[in-house]
Amino acid sequence: MPQVPTLAAAVAALAFPAFAQDHPDKLLNHHADVSLDLTPEMVATLRPAWERNFDSPVSARPVVIGERVYAVEWEGQVHVLDAATGATIWSRRVTDDIQTDWPWYGFTGTPAFSDEAMFVATVSGDAFALDLATGETLWTADLSEDPHGGNVGEMLHWEGVVYVGLASVEEPLSKMAEGFEVDFRGAILALDAETGETIWELPLALPPADGVPMWTSFAVDPDLGLIYFTTGNNYTSPNTLSDSMVAARLDTGEIVWSRQTTSNDVWTQAEPDGPDYDYTGGAQLFEVTQGGETMPAVGAGEKSGRFHVWNRRNGEPLWTTVIGYPDVGGGIHGEASIGTDRSCCGATTIATTPIPGSI
Repeated sequence: MPQVPTLAAAVAALAFPAFAQDHPDKLLNHHADVSLDLTPEMVATLRPAWERNFDSPVSARPVVIGERVYAVEWEGQVHVLDAATGATIWSRRVTDDIQTDWPWYGFTGTPAFSDEAMFVATVSGDAFALDLATGETLWTADLSEDPHGGNVGEMLHWEGVVYVGLASVEEPLSKMAEGFEVDFRGAILALDAETGETIWELPLALPPADGVPMWTSFAVDPDLGLIYFTTGNNYTSPNTLSDSMVAARLDTGEIVWSRQTTSNDVWTQAEPDGPDYDYTGGAQLFEVTQGGETMPAVGAGEKSGRFHVWNRRNGEPLWTTVIGYPDVGGGIHGEASIGTDRSCCGATTIATTPIPGSI
């Protein structure tokens, strides 16, 4: 992480529309807009328009809505900037309850938005709703009884509900802190956007199993009434929902189907027994045509280097491809950009061996 965290913007001679959280294209989690008249020649003309330096790291994706950029820092600050100039519209420290001695902390995950509010949560499980116009705190909520459990991924707002996945900092703490015992269990929560109250909670690991964090982002199919997400590895004992794609009901959290792609992936930094093939890419929705039949699909990439695709109605496997080398620090770290008839997905490595990345 750089010594001086920076947020920078580049501009070209075209307008980039920003999708609100309730926009149908946002729900597909495509990371692309095929309607843009963007060419390689135009990309070559991109130049920095402005740059802002902050006091602590910025790992969450800055979100552009209309003429504003929303950004959060690890040490609890929230910034709203003018998208054209980078000038501050409002900025405030939302919380001081931050464990800065952890390897990551505070606001590392990407917020969600409604028309009136911004929803953000810390690594230690404190959630906040902030007034978009003023930054005033509208409500707070405690996401987890585990002090090491909270948000690292991308939250989602859809029709008055805020969805958040719980991950943990226990994997590295297992090696950093002498005698540390891991006991975190992942979960998906649906919160009332008006009050912060929990509508439903879906545990991802039941005793004696533990782990199964949710590191990434969500996708939603309103017609099927399903929310899709991917999961991470176990900590000390196997579980059938680890390293999986999961489809659950939007209204209740009931699992409709799940598909595990790496079984028995038991891993922490203190006891790295399994391969640690977490899904570091979230669920993404698109269509697949096979044998003349077009089917609704969901796909995601994992650290095994594989990108898997299923029929999103029933979880039937459609195809799998290998695009990167499997490794704890390798494979697919991130999500694809989905176009009309193709997807672009990068693979990399942070491994101890010099393996090249690919795209």
